[in-house]
Amino acid sequence: MYVEWENFFNSSLKDKYLFDPIKQDGYFPFLTKNAKGHSLKDLKEFYHIYPWGRYPTEISDATKVLYSQL
Repeated sequence: MYVEWENFFNSSLKDKYLFDPIKQDGYFPFLTKNAKGHSLKDLKEFYHIYPWGRYPTEISDATKVLYSQL
């Protein structure tokens, strides 16, 4: 699972899943978000996953299984 996500973040595939500002799901690039109460943007990229949200077809269901177990 970790290798899949590492490969995803190291590829241009992530750009197909750019975050939806209304639903707040998808890929968030570097310098997109900032912590509440702070003006500087975060130096991280991440992917918000929700049961109703978009999920990369390039990633196996292992993440969905783990999510359901949490």
